[in-house]
Formats: sequence, C-alpha cells, structure tokens
Amino acid sequence: MSNIPPPAPKAKLADLPDTSLEDDANFDRGVQQILRTFDDDSASTNPAALLDDGALEDTSTTFGETNAQDMYERNLALFNESIVDRPLVDMVIPISELRDEYKKPKFIEQIDWLEEHGFHSIRRTRGDGDCFYRSFGFAFVERLFHAVDTHEAVRRAIEVLDATLPMFNAMAFDAISYEDSYNIFKELIRDIVGGDDGKITTEDSLVKTFQDLYDSNSIVYYLRLATAAQIQLAPDDYAPFLTNQDIPNSEETLEPQDFNARFVIPLGKEADDVQISALCRVFQMNVDIAYVDGREDIRDNAHKVRFVPFRSDIDEDAAPISLLYRPGHYDILVGKYHE
Repeated sequence: MSNIPPPAPKAKLADLPDTSLEDDANFDRGVQQILRTFDDDSASTNPAALLDDGALEDTSTTFGETNAQDMYERNLALFNESIVDRPLVDMVIPISELRDEYKKPKFIEQIDWLEEHGFHSIRRTRGDGDCFYRSFGFAFVERLFHAVDTHEAVRRAIEVLDATLPMFNAMAFDAISYEDSYNIFKELIRDIVGGDDGKITTEDSLVKTFQDLYDSNSIVYYLRLATAAQIQLAPDDYAPFLTNQDIPNSEETLEPQDFNARFVIPLGKEADDVQISALCRVFQMNVDIAYVDGREDIRDNAHKVRFVPFRSDIDEDAAPISLLYRPGHYDILVGKYHE
C-alpha cells in the first residue's frame, strides 16, 4: 500500500472551451465492473481496496510545518476510524469541530479563516474514494431548495440531466446499465416540486437517499458515467491531461477509453482535475474547492485558504457550490465565500 498522498486537483482545465459531441467507442468492461459492485458494499468499507500500489516513493514534500506523509497518514487514520460508522453523507456540523482533528497551527489557522469568512459548517461524506462525486451530487440537488425560483431551477436541472442521454447513446452504453441510476437521480430532483406519484423530496429525504447504499452509489455511478462520456466525447480537450493517476506527476498518457476504465468509471477511484472539470461542464456548474492542506494561498497572502474555481455555468456570476478538500478527501462546505 502506498503511503504517499494523491496529488491535489489542479485548476489547469477549469477554463477549457465547450466542444460538441462526437461518436466514439464504448467501454463495457468498466460499466460491467461497476454493476457488479452495486450490491456489494465492500468497496465502501475496505479502505485498503481504495489505494493503489506503485505510487512515487519520495516522501520529502512538505506543506508548511507538516510533511506530506504525516498529513496523509493523519487523514487516512481519521477515515479508517470512521469508515464503518460514518454515513455516506452526514448531517451538518460546525466547521470548528475540525480543529480537534488537526493539531498543527497551519491547519487550525485555515479552519478559523474559513469560519471567519462565512463558511460556518461542513457536511461530511464518507472517505471511500467516491467523496467528490457524492459531495457534488448532493450539493447539486440541495442548492435547488434555496433557489429564488424553485420550479425554474428544477426544470433547468432536469434539462441538464436529460442532455446526458444523447451522450450515453453516443457512447453506445446499454440503456439497462444506466436507466435505474438516471431515474433515481431525476426523480429525486423532480420531486422537490412534487412528482406525479405524490412523492415530495425534502431536505431530510435528500439526506436519507444519499445515505442509502444502493441509491447513493447509483447516483455516484451515474455521475461517473456522465464524466466519462464528456471526456471521451471531447477527446481533444482532455487528451493532454489523461495521465496515469496511479503515479503522481506521471507523464504517461492514456487513451480516453483506458483512462475512463481505470480512473473514472470504477467506484472508489478518486477524482482529480480532469474529472472535476468534465463533470462541471456536463452539469453546467460553478464549483469552488477550498484547500485545507497546511499551506497558505501563495497567490494572495491575505487568504489563508487556497480556492480553486471551476466555472462552467452559463451564468458566469452564478453562485458556486463549495467543497472542502483535505488531502485525499472532499466534504461539502456550508456558507458563502466573501472576497
């Protein structure tokens, strides 16, 4: 098992232009691998299965007063302790509770800075390798409850979901492999304004859905398929960045089909900048990722926390969803970032 943390996502893809879809080959082996895991929660409860051998052996990288290996081991220990008991998506807690988990001054300074700048709470997700997709999916739906025009926001969200179906057809995905996942996510969103069957999605039922292993992993799977389709159907945008993510700073490039089969479709594979950028573009979302990693924002000494923006909303001024990144893990930030 590697003791080196995976590289943090980078912003280099955030401003890539939109491109039209093009037909490409499918990769059923990745799809079938995911389908086999749906009724087996071992991928969500065995942290050893989520880490790959063969990572770089240099442990000298430092972040402020904390070296990379110490930081990674600290996070891994926290996740291992919580992997069985922590829900897939947890209730909101004050962000100040993170202070008890990190004794290093730089981490505490960053946590305090976030709280001072409007991020008063976090919603934890389980550290199982799917935390980015799960956080994104939950935040994508949750924001609809707070829209000025809820009906219009729901209509637009469903329109975005429906636009993924032609992408899946272009990928030659078998409909049976994604229909259930798609329907679970679509009905969850539709029922915010009341479905034909009388069901209503509330904020409490949203949490329960994302805590249910089958429903939650189904949504994660759908988001992974959408990410894979975007990457493979716009190959010229992503080809230079499809590297071997098992090895930090690898210069080995992969074909889109291979990259998707190895690093996008399988549950438990962490998201890096390529996946984040692709998913944001599919869902036309703005996302801010805040790094609590023991370092200050080197671009601005006034900021104790580095924010990486991904902008894909048609409305450039649309409020982003905000995620918290700690080495190897994503949670949902609650609050608004103020300049």
